[in-house]
Amino acid sequence: MRRIMFRGKPFNETLAEEDGYIYGQLVQWNAVVWQIYVIEPSGDDYRDIAVYPKSVGQCTDIEDDNGVMLYEGDKILCGSPLTAKKIIFNKGKFCTGSYGIFGWKSKTKVK
Repeated sequence: MRRIMFRGKPFNETLAEEDGYIYGQLVQWNAVVWQIYVIEPSGDDYRDIAVYPKSVGQCTDIEDDNGVMLYEGDKILCGSPLTAKKIIFNKGKFCTGSYGIFGWKSKTKVK
């Protein structure tokens, strides 16, 4: 089953995980206010955290060669020769420009 999850950089940086993001379900109230709902580990409660809209990316449900989950906006080394490319969502698929990322034999997330 496909994972529908988002990440974003919160206005309050102290709420972020080590990588600077929070993870959960996206709610867009309007063009300015975007929030990510984070379900508590107990499953009984949630927190809604305001995030920067331009930092929001959807989970691709694809892992890189090291088992790291890839998100829209991540850069990966792929192709031949290896080149850093940004993952985008275009025409109904996650891709690096005009090529889908599902077909790459090798893909490694870069910072």
